[in-house]
Amino acid sequence: MMMDLETGQQTRVSAMNVGAKNPQWAPDGSIFYNGYIKGTPIVYQFTIPNEKKLNTINKPNLPKSTFELERGRLSVPDKAKEVQKPDELVLDDLYVVHDKPVIRYKNRNYRGKSISILDDKVLIKTEEGLPGDTTTKEEKLPHYFEINGQEIQSLKSNMVGDDGVSEDIRKWADVKLQGRDIVQSWMSQDNKHALLIVNNRLAKDYESFRKKPQVSLVVYDAEKNSVRELEKSPIRSLEQKVQWVAFLQNDQIFLALGEERTGPFEIMIYNLKTNLYRSLGAEIAQFRISNDFGKVVWRDAGHHHFADFSKTEGYTVKPLKDLAERVMAFEFNFKNQPTFFSFDAKEKKWIYAIYLPEQDKFDVKMLVRDDDEIMHKAAISTDGYVAMILSTKEKKKIEKVWIWDTAKNHPKKLETDEEDFYSLIFRKEYLTLVGGYYDSRPVSEYLWMPALDQKVILFDDLQSLKKSDDRLIAEGQKYLSIYDRNKKQS
Repeated sequence: MMMDLETGQQTRVSAMNVGAKNPQWAPDGSIFYNGYIKGTPIVYQFTIPNEKKLNTINKPNLPKSTFELERGRLSVPDKAKEVQKPDELVLDDLYVVHDKPVIRYKNRNYRGKSISILDDKVLIKTEEGLPGDTTTKEEKLPHYFEINGQEIQSLKSNMVGDDGVSEDIRKWADVKLQGRDIVQSWMSQDNKHALLIVNNRLAKDYESFRKKPQVSLVVYDAEKNSVRELEKSPIRSLEQKVQWVAFLQNDQIFLALGEERTGPFEIMIYNLKTNLYRSLGAEIAQFRISNDFGKVVWRDAGHHHFADFSKTEGYTVKPLKDLAERVMAFEFNFKNQPTFFSFDAKEKKWIYAIYLPEQDKFDVKMLVRDDDEIMHKAAISTDGYVAMILSTKEKKKIEKVWIWDTAKNHPKKLETDEEDFYSLIFRKEYLTLVGGYYDSRPVSEYLWMPALDQKVILFDDLQSLKKSDDRLIAEGQKYLSIYDRNKKQS
């Protein structure tokens, strides 16, 4: 222990659980003391940790759910209190249930799993359901939220509609569906329409629906409180699995069918005006939809295609033939233009191309590299950053993450001790990185954003969270963090 003679405060400076004898100050401010190793006397030299490590060492070693936040100060109550009950989760907000964070978002509950603390914001990685709830059907993909002061924002792309509809919409739709059960449902990005797949075999008037397919597509108009059944629907049986839905411009619906949410997909476009649908392909590996829901890019077996749905006279599918051979990633930028990142290993070039539909050409930037690199994965942000997992031919097993700022044509390597990465995804301005292997050591997840330059921040597994009107106290596996929501400071 170390005592401040002016304040009398005692601080633990070591996590050792054995005694240290005869401590002496060294000239450089460190401490010498006597100890033992397997019964043999030895002299230790100990350097006092920095403030961050001291906070970790002095974090109360208490059972989970024992921190309490009272009048902005952290205390330890005699008995942990339940902060929020599950039935109190009504409005979209951040709650605490069983001392764990729960974010209510679009009529769904998301429990916090890990947290990353920035200087002025907090990011929480969640999964669907309440703490301890084993009955909730969880999303296969995690959901990330940004806490910026008192505001909470989902980092999920609005490229596609949200699965499920609210209970209010479900009740109103049930009245119009004549007893037919809703099998799947999606809400439009503007929350004005819902697409429903209904089971015709459960209709109250069975004879009226006996000759119809097993299932039908129905669009519910929330503003008019009316339903419209889509004739000649491509979805006719329960075996067909719709994974993604988007409401495009000019009354057109994007449907991605497939066995898995990660593909491959059969993509169909249903035109609400003509009651006709068209298949864009049956073996589509990836797709992207622009932020204005007017354009779509997709990739099938080695080829990329583009379609503009913002034209009132209809759309045409255009193959993009002038791209480099090995496209590692593609995304729409904030101008709703398709962007592509390619890697030319032979010429040692990074290639960033923006497709200009009006001129039917590419605006290309290239960066020549000196090293013989192996490109494993890449991702593009909407504002022109390219992230990639690279290794060299000399050190194939050491994988590092590079960032290419295409606006400044400037590459940089992120500072991390991790040597094995297998996932990187841009979520708006943030990049999430996953490193490590499940069968060899614990998996670690990191966060990067342009303001961090070359640094990354670790996602810390959440143990408990306390909140007041102005502060959050997050107990992670490694750190105890305090975030002031009014001052936006951590």
